[in-house]
Amino acid sequence: MTTKQQVDATAYLVIEGTRPRYGSPDPETGLRCIEKTRIVALRTNRPAVLARDQVAIKVTVRLPVEAFDPLAPAALIVVPREFVDRRPIEVDVEDASEAIS
Repeated sequence: MTTKQQVDATAYLVIEGTRPRYGSPDPETGLRCIEKTRIVALRTNRPAVLARDQVAIKVTVRLPVEAFDPLAPAALIVVPREFVDRRPIEVDVEDASEAIS
């Protein structure tokens, strides 16, 4: 019998940005910059609709099975700027039935 050494848990964090009421907006977008953020929701499935200034980030946490001991583990997750891609992702899809024949 084999046992797993690690387990995964996946969820979507809904993070909302707060913009200041006063100050000059960005000339390119017409919006004021995000001043602070907060987590407003945690969902098991991807949210169908988000409000303005909200993003949904898929997060997978991989834990060793030992983490489920009676202690309370904690983690800090930092997302570097180079991992954020604001451009739409385009994918070319091929007909799978043609690939089989």
